[in-house]
Amino acid sequence: MKFKYFEQFNLPLQLGPLVLHAPDGNVFLMNLTPVEPLGHTISLVCIQPEATDSRFGCSMVFSCFTGHHQISTLDVVRSSSLSDGMPKDFFCVVPKSRGIAIFLRTTIDNELVYDDEDELEDEDDDDESYDEDEDEEEDSDDA
Repeated sequence: MKFKYFEQFNLPLQLGPLVLHAPDGNVFLMNLTPVEPLGHTISLVCIQPEATDSRFGCSMVFSCFTGHHQISTLDVVRSSSLSDGMPKDFFCVVPKSRGIAIFLRTTIDNELVYDDEDELEDEDDDDESYDEDEDEEEDSDDA
């Protein structure tokens, strides 16, 4: 299934793995597994040849009955080559529901990535037209 970053898309609550394709070529694997007696667990990984620092997050909204809405957020979607098999951890549990179709309203985002040096450069780019001596003179005149 194809999706766009930062745009919500609906997924049916369906057991098993689901491959998600991002517009930039990244591939994600969402896996829904049963966990008795609670319901279903949901895991998400970004498939990469080597584990890297994550640049992705995910939020999921679902409703199990009228008047109920729950949101689960995964701040860091880990990357995996899946050489160890399917992930065992999960970030969300969807309770069992009776007679209602549950849809997972899902959003995957990619962070704006920059390193610490970029941040330090931004802090050093002070406005050179600002004169600290002039500001101090105004303060002494006010006294």
